[in-house]
Amino acid sequence: MRAVVLFLAVLVVAAGCGEGEPVANAEESPLGDYLGIEGGLFGPGVQSEAAFLESEQSRQVMVAECMAAKGFEYTPEDVSALISFDSENGGLDPSSREWTEKYGFGVTTQHFSQSQVGPNLVGHEDNYGDEMEDFEDPNQEYLSSLDDQEQEAYQQALYGNMFGPGSFDETMTDEELDKQFEGDGFDIGGCVGESFEADGVGSIGGIYMEFGQEIGDMFQSMENHPLIIEAIKEIESCVTGEGLEFVDPSSAWEHWADDLDALSASMYEFDEAMIDALEEGEVFDQPMFDLPELSDDDKAKLGELQAEEIEIALATYDCGGGFNKMETIFHQVRIELEQQFVEENKEKLDEYLERSS
Repeated sequence: MRAVVLFLAVLVVAAGCGEGEPVANAEESPLGDYLGIEGGLFGPGVQSEAAFLESEQSRQVMVAECMAAKGFEYTPEDVSALISFDSENGGLDPSSREWTEKYGFGVTTQHFSQSQVGPNLVGHEDNYGDEMEDFEDPNQEYLSSLDDQEQEAYQQALYGNMFGPGSFDETMTDEELDKQFEGDGFDIGGCVGESFEADGVGSIGGIYMEFGQEIGDMFQSMENHPLIIEAIKEIESCVTGEGLEFVDPSSAWEHWADDLDALSASMYEFDEAMIDALEEGEVFDQPMFDLPELSDDDKAKLGELQAEEIEIALATYDCGGGFNKMETIFHQVRIELEQQFVEENKEKLDEYLERSS
């Protein structure tokens, strides 16, 4: 259940980002209009944080009632304890130049915590991940009391086939493993699926339950749209004209991933005592998120990476690649693709509307 709630929370947070200068066409949504969603799927009509938490808590009650009807105990999770909407951006608007001056694209500057990088570099807040670390699943004790067969039945009742058919073994080829993840093997069903379906038309969750894959494919295709390709080319020409390497913001993580992975790996050079402890099944006293600090040499390397990222990100911003300017283009493309989506999926959309009425 937590994975589904966190996914929907991303939609709420994304809808609230960039509260500065308004983005053109943000409210226009042919798909949202067709489905009767006020403000569109990604405009101001998206639930507020408070409304989101309230609806998710109600959904938890529905899941508990459904599980009870199937012969299982289920204690509703406290969603507010699991998800925090607090922004750690130091009061800066993520769409602003000021944010870019400090965080760049948010890759090398947000990979490590502030305590790991020290006071002279940029890291994310040290409470990053606390919600997951501190969260106690109220159903874990009950689930642990069940035998393996009962646990499998419990998960099936709760999620349906969300976690796939489960028939895996070490002799399977890559092709055979891929087949296990195809088709309906990972559709959210069970009591969780029923709770989303109960929302019916007008529900963001219900729409994503029904058309999540198709909508995801639609948005993935945006990067290949001629308008976006042309905009990226113009930004690239401007950035390289200043003598800098161009990094497409959408692939910024991949650009610095190897360097960051190397820095992360250097913090975990296991000595023989640690290897012996692992082999003997001993549990470290160190908390999950209490991570070691980077060495002085690694801090120097990270400092170079952060300076490079911020310089490129600022040039990208000044060359027209800022959040709001690009979002205007993305919204224009989104509107076009949504209209195309409606035309190509009209029959399925009409069936959904009829079933949800």
